[in-house]
Amino acid sequence: MHWSLHIFAMIYGFAWTMALPFVFISRRLRKGWRQRVGWDIPQKDYDLWIQAASGGEAYLAVEIIKGLGDTHHAILVTTTTEQGRDILCTNLHQCGIDPEPDIRLCPLDHPLIVNRFMGHMTPRLMVLLETEIWPSLLMACSRKNCPVLLANGRLSTPSLAGYLPFKTLLAHMAPARIMAVSPTDRRRFATLFGPEKTFSMPNIKFDRILDQKPIAYVANPLSHFFKPGSRLIVLGSVREEEEQGIRHVISRILADHPTTILALVPRHMHRIQAWEEFLQTSGIFWHLRSQLKHRVKPGSVVLWDVFGELPAVYALAKNVFVGGSLAPLGGQNFLEPLAQGVSPVIGPFWKNFHWVGHEIIDNGLVTMVHNADELAATLNLPPKKSRENVRTQTDAYLKSHQGGTTMVCRQIGEMMGNTIKERDCRKNIDGQCAIEPS
Repeated sequence: MHWSLHIFAMIYGFAWTMALPFVFISRRLRKGWRQRVGWDIPQKDYDLWIQAASGGEAYLAVEIIKGLGDTHHAILVTTTTEQGRDILCTNLHQCGIDPEPDIRLCPLDHPLIVNRFMGHMTPRLMVLLETEIWPSLLMACSRKNCPVLLANGRLSTPSLAGYLPFKTLLAHMAPARIMAVSPTDRRRFATLFGPEKTFSMPNIKFDRILDQKPIAYVANPLSHFFKPGSRLIVLGSVREEEEQGIRHVISRILADHPTTILALVPRHMHRIQAWEEFLQTSGIFWHLRSQLKHRVKPGSVVLWDVFGELPAVYALAKNVFVGGSLAPLGGQNFLEPLAQGVSPVIGPFWKNFHWVGHEIIDNGLVTMVHNADELAATLNLPPKKSRENVRTQTDAYLKSHQGGTTMVCRQIGEMMGNTIKERDCRKNIDGQCAIEPS
């Protein structure tokens, strides 16, 4: 190891040691702490280790594993959050992959913890998803001769600026391959790790959204709450920072169209109480979703306190706003209502989904507004396109951008094949072996 890496590892490890007590203070990180600090590690050799930071990356990991199929590889999938683990457990158990992948919480990036973890299991290939650049993990993989593939890679300008002072150090622990989701992301990664390591790929999220089929009214589990053709407007994934604007939107829509039904879906359930207080004092007739038993009356607001029903409520909506976009929060997933045949309205802040491409706004599939007044006015208008037309255009757009999962699975196969050759080569008596780069 280069001397600068030794110094960096010591400083980095000391910083993590100082931070460890806060792991046990954090309620979120205390869950599964034995796995996070590298205890209860199975003594097992894995062919492939996939690290998926949170919920979004967990879905990507599921797509990759499904794409690999029954390869009979021993696969370990780790995640950093409880939500990610729940998604992995739920979806991978339904895949029927043989053998079924092992699922664990990822160890903290403390050098001693990572080294202990890697001492128990050395995978043939490590796959990191999106923005997982962890120094201790990358250094441990380098020492263990475990190649790293960073797939579906994204790197923002602020993140690049933060990494640039450490460019020389990062060069010593760089992933073997980086597959970026846009030419812009590829250039940013190339600035850090060199152009010879970086490639472009379609975002795997395009493959995943194609699997979400429109939910017909007769098959919709929420249909008995809403009459066919009800003027239902959904305010989905609303974040705390944009609540004031959304309150104005609710008041204006109901003032202009008193028979409208509004479905208010906060992004985080801990905001339910604050919305209850607003609705109670505003004089608006409202219900909690969990307490619905009969059809909702026109002019009502349904406050969604049940998780996981957004696709079903989108499928019943006339118009949809997707939150996290009226305030500078990066936006939430506006492809979900498109999958149900509804053209969504978003605010001006959607950088988390710039990978989708601005063409989706240019061709009218998504409408962007700049403030709460524009949002209310737009949601009050009747839909410009039928559900069938929206879905047809959406399918065509997404299919033109698909193929990321196949590319990643192919790259995994090539890199694992080269790893086998390299290990067989090291077992050779004369140590001579020629391996062509993939």
